[in-house]
Amino acid sequence: MTNKTEGLSPASAIRTDASVPAAGIDWRLLADQRLTRLVEIEHDHSVMRDRLALLQVDYREMLVASDQRLRRLAEQDRERVELERRLAELAREHARMHASFVESRSWRLTKPLRLLSTWRREGRHRPGNLVRAMLRVPLFRRAARRVVRMVPGLHARLRSRLYPQAAGNDHGNVH
Repeated sequence: MTNKTEGLSPASAIRTDASVPAAGIDWRLLADQRLTRLVEIEHDHSVMRDRLALLQVDYREMLVASDQRLRRLAEQDRERVELERRLAELAREHARMHASFVESRSWRLTKPLRLLSTWRREGRHRPGNLVRAMLRVPLFRRAARRVVRMVPGLHARLRSRLYPQAAGNDHGNVH
């Protein structure tokens, strides 16, 4: 039979093939073809249903994993906000403590001693560092000026040793 009659019902096949005598249609062949096609369609349908079920399972698993990741991200975001809040609180507390410490009378009174100890530590590497550090203290600077004025040529010698890059800029005073 032709492909024209494969998709048609038996009654419509009779109407379309009215010119062909009823004895000329092989009903068994037509039924077998339609049954074969129906079996193929049912098989394709079950395969597609199985694929759809697998895809749905995969989708649910991915959805659960995605929800877990979103929950974890939300939790980490809450922890981050809490840590930022705590960090800001600690920074404020540190600033208050530092301000009260630095502004205290004992801290201001011991500043020259701390400077001398720092300069002493720096001076261990080179003796000139200690002298330069001492010349930064106003009391020592005044004393050095008096000594330099009493001893001629001492200023140039000290300056050339302590500040070799400034030896040419001799203005008659000690830094």
